[in-house]
Amino acid sequence: MQPTQAVARVRLVDGSALLVDRFDWSGKELTAHHASFGDLKIAAASVSELIYSPAPVRAATVADPRKIARKDNAQPQPFP
Repeated sequence: MQPTQAVARVRLVDGSALLVDRFDWSGKELTAHHASFGDLKIAAASVSELIYSPAPVRAATVADPRKIARKDNAQPQPFP
């Protein structure tokens, strides 16, 4: 199952974000379609940001500690 490219990302005032397949902005509200939630109507006051053609979502990665460890085992200096 391949993720589809979202048309827009809607960030709400509470900090949450939704990726939507299509949307319509009327000035008073945002009408959008989300793949899981279906059709949504969101008041304009609840939308803090609307991003067109957002970058694809990437899975979080964990850095290998061996690759980021200091090679000389020296303690970092707080003020050089």
